Amino acid sequence: MIYLGEEMRLDSLTGLRWWAAFGVFLYHLASTRVVHLPFIDIYSVGNFGVAFFFVLSGFVLTWSAKPEVTARQFYVRRFARIYPSHFVALLLAIPVFYRFNPDPQMWWQKSPDPLVFITSLFLIQGLWQAAPILFGGNPAAWTLSCEATFYAIFPGLKTAQIAKRSQGRKQQPFYQSYLGFFGLFLLVFSAQLVVFYVLPNFYQPPIVITRLPEFFYGVLAAMFLKGRKNPPKVKMWWAYVLLALATVVYLYGRSVPKEDTWAILSTTSGIWMGIVFMFAIMIGALADITGQRSLMRNQLLVKGGEWSYCFYLVHATVIYIFLEFVGKTKETGASIFMALVIFSIALVVTAMLHYLVEKPCEKRLRAWGDARFQRVDRHKVSNGR
Repeated sequence: MIYLGEEMRLDSLTGLRWWAAFGVFLYHLASTRVVHLPFIDIYSVGNFGVAFFFVLSGFVLTWSAKPEVTARQFYVRRFARIYPSHFVALLLAIPVFYRFNPDPQMWWQKSPDPLVFITSLFLIQGLWQAAPILFGGNPAAWTLSCEATFYAIFPGLKTAQIAKRSQGRKQQPFYQSYLGFFGLFLLVFSAQLVVFYVLPNFYQPPIVITRLPEFFYGVLAAMFLKGRKNPPKVKMWWAYVLLALATVVYLYGRSVPKEDTWAILSTTSGIWMGIVFMFAIMIGALADITGQRSLMRNQLLVKGGEWSYCFYLVHATVIYIFLEFVGKTKETGASIFMALVIFSIALVVTAMLHYLVEKPCEKRLRAWGDARFQRVDRHKVSNGR
């Protein structure tokens, strides 16, 4: 769950996180054709759940950053948060996606490759452009290589120190002014255009580079909101309207022929969807800060948000196990039932991974890192405190 300082939880963002993970699940159900679902094109929107994760990651890291947390302490906390579950999910995925004698009809099965396993194990597969490496090991884990890059550079941003220095000022920090926010937003947006349209003319950047702007949108949003004395009261329903409108716009652009002018709404969605998510996350945070009503704070959605990381890691493995041993279901009624079965099995595996691996490992590793790498207040030590 996501906290505001040490007291308030940003449960609306946790609830939104569940929908992002569930959207990715629906996208993979539809793209693998393991079941025949009605309105098949709608589920393509779920692919943007990954972009939401990246923007949210930048927001959460910046929002929760504290000056007293050392870089090594930060890295241990991040390792504790993502790696144990990743390692176990990788072990579960390998026998599903790799065979010494892969069946040609099982197109997702590949022969074992040491390079693939090494890059996936160390979360560096995002530095390669070749699909067998990028989506190697556990196919869902390519996003973790992006997250690992975000974590690597985050302590260098010094967001916690900047926030601390600005607290004692009477004048509002530049980045918290609307002009400053707009200026920094244009900077990130320009960088995104360069990565998407200029850089590929000379060099095809790895995916960890192309997804950096989404992370920085989240950082910018948190810097703008963090420490504001009088945050505006914004209704949560504005986020629902924004996300629904973005979905309609994308699907319309996808529905027209590629040569149609309006197809640009779909072809450029990789850029503007991140911006939509940035504003939706800001609205969700403000709704919680100012006590506005939010359906995303429903206990089931919040619990789903807490499980979402493990659910994301295992859902593809469950889908492909089903695809191998059960096969595709083409009848709509049966497909809906089978989709519920796949979802239920994925949830059971998720709960086991969450409670047996994610929570206990994070707690122990985080405690070890905090005890070993926390910054010592020398002034208190010298005074015998």
